[in-house]
Amino acid sequence: MISTALSISPQVPVKNIDGTWGGGDLANGADRYVPVNPIAIASLKTSKDVRRKFTGGGNIQINLIKGLIFRTSVNTSLDNYSGLRYSPKYEIGWAINTVSEMRDFSSFNTWWSLNELLQYSKQLGDHYLEAMASHEAQAYTWRTLNGARQGFLTDDVFDLNAGDASTASNDGGHGDGSKDSYLGRLVYNYAERYMLTGSVRWDGSSRFGQNNRWGTFPAVSTAWRISKESWYTVGFMNEAKLRLEWGTTGNEGGGGIYSPLRSGATEWGTGFLPNNYSNPNLKWESTTTYNAGFNLGFLQNRIQIEGDIYKKNTDNLLMPNPLPAYMGVQGTGSIGTPTVNIGALENIGWGISINSTNIDTKDFTWSSNFNISGFRTEITKLYSNTARVLRTAWWMGDFQQVSEIGKAPWQFLGYVYDGLYQSLDDIANSAVPVDNSGNRLPVDQYNGIWVGDVKYRDISGPDGKPDGIIDINDQTTIGSPWPKLFGGFTNTFSYKGFELNVLLTFTQGNDIYNRLAMQNSKTNEVWSSRNLLINAFNYAKPVTNPDGSVTLENPNTNIPRITDTDLNGNWNRFSTRWMEDGSFIRVKNISLSYRLPKTLMSKTKYLKDIRLSLSAQNMLTFTKYKGYDPEVGAYVGQNVYNDSQTIGVDAGHYPLTPIYTFTVNVNL
Repeated sequence: MISTALSISPQVPVKNIDGTWGGGDLANGADRYVPVNPIAIASLKTSKDVRRKFTGGGNIQINLIKGLIFRTSVNTSLDNYSGLRYSPKYEIGWAINTVSEMRDFSSFNTWWSLNELLQYSKQLGDHYLEAMASHEAQAYTWRTLNGARQGFLTDDVFDLNAGDASTASNDGGHGDGSKDSYLGRLVYNYAERYMLTGSVRWDGSSRFGQNNRWGTFPAVSTAWRISKESWYTVGFMNEAKLRLEWGTTGNEGGGGIYSPLRSGATEWGTGFLPNNYSNPNLKWESTTTYNAGFNLGFLQNRIQIEGDIYKKNTDNLLMPNPLPAYMGVQGTGSIGTPTVNIGALENIGWGISINSTNIDTKDFTWSSNFNISGFRTEITKLYSNTARVLRTAWWMGDFQQVSEIGKAPWQFLGYVYDGLYQSLDDIANSAVPVDNSGNRLPVDQYNGIWVGDVKYRDISGPDGKPDGIIDINDQTTIGSPWPKLFGGFTNTFSYKGFELNVLLTFTQGNDIYNRLAMQNSKTNEVWSSRNLLINAFNYAKPVTNPDGSVTLENPNTNIPRITDTDLNGNWNRFSTRWMEDGSFIRVKNISLSYRLPKTLMSKTKYLKDIRLSLSAQNMLTFTKYKGYDPEVGAYVGQNVYNDSQTIGVDAGHYPLTPIYTFTVNVNL
């Protein structure tokens, strides 16, 4: 909606004078192909969602003997979700929908868990010992049902029966799964100085085959509280502790050992075919973490510092295997790609948190919390040494992100922008794209490369060296969606009954691909009545000089010329031209509260406490990013699946909305 709203021509009204929705004017060529009015579409289409959820549980604890307890707990969740989507017939300029359509869908999910725990603890002088054994069983079921019809006689009755029965279609599915877990843990503590914890966890999941169903995940941690030693005499540092941790955790992912059936049309009627390839050899994804940390306290803990450095190795990554289309994974009658243990990943990171009480008097206090973290991610193994995994967003012009060995996952893939061709000599002395036969495209104003076209950098050829032409070998990683640093800074001020809290968040070093700016700078789409960014009007203007040479009238522009062929790929090659720094500092939350004095509350019979609060979220953002919001994240719109979801791409990301809240808390 954001993308369409920014692309629609400003002379198109939301509504016409006669009350009809504004849209493309079929009689006026300038407005003929204007994008569809997004306000009209949002108003005409109906979208209803209802979710009913019950979550509950209970537990019983029995003290068997001194220090030995038995606890059992039962938890469950019932989730019923229903939704409706209705699109009426409409005519908005050139956009005409002649058939109304409704889709009705529902799902019902259940989950339960049963846990039994036996724990023994004993204090013997300075020695503390704790032993724990636990078992947990859990299971889930899900069921979905979808129905659709077209040809509704009225837009006021949202019922499938009101549609044309001959257009009816339906689908659905169901499934279940379970998990069984055992956990053992030992804890030893000597005089609050030496601490040791060891545990092992066994998990079995129905999402894996019989040979790989169970995973074993051990962990060990130890700590030395130096400040408790008798020889410790650092007066201003009242707390000093060192920590070491090692452990492995498991991830069962979304399954993949089975090949569920789905229906499909054949010339003999409805038949069944596998939904995806099965993989009976699928294994648990496991992450092993090595962590070293410290805790320091100064001036009777008025200043507390916590720091950690870690390394995480994730093995047997669970992902769909990106098989090529010729293996039958795309198109009618295709079988989806299998889930596999595709490779390994390494994360190395660090984090520091500082808590401080800056001022502490009878009436006024000021405390702060500052935290900052950073990490580096690298793919260390894929299913082959030369493999790379692509995510292709076909609905976004085939935008791609790539994962390769030795690099962070999901890097932006594209070409390096190297300015515009400034003259005919510049074209002759530069690498240019080639035709289907591998020959350089001709230098021609209408059917080839010309002054004002984008110049792309010659990165590589088939043998790994620049070869004087621009083709797929010149694609490279052009940015990363992952920040180098991120964190937050909180300050709390208290004066008598007033309290002011200010939270700042920040990231530094991540890139954003501003596809929205790319779309709204396309001078080639002037004919389609698109609203363009103001920089688009400074498009490259080639001029022929008296001596026959061709140069640019505006050589400092970075917007390519207008051309109806675009053989050079000025607008269909993703490049560094639209990469931007996504770093930002955001005033995330400001809240001011006032608690009525206890002396006043003591005079009332029923009221114990009254607290008034006023808060504002997402107030200010300081960034060099030119889009609406640098906190883009992952794309979650339509047509998104695991193999096509983009990260760090702004294709019309809805910006964070400022939220103002007033709250009254009354304690009776």
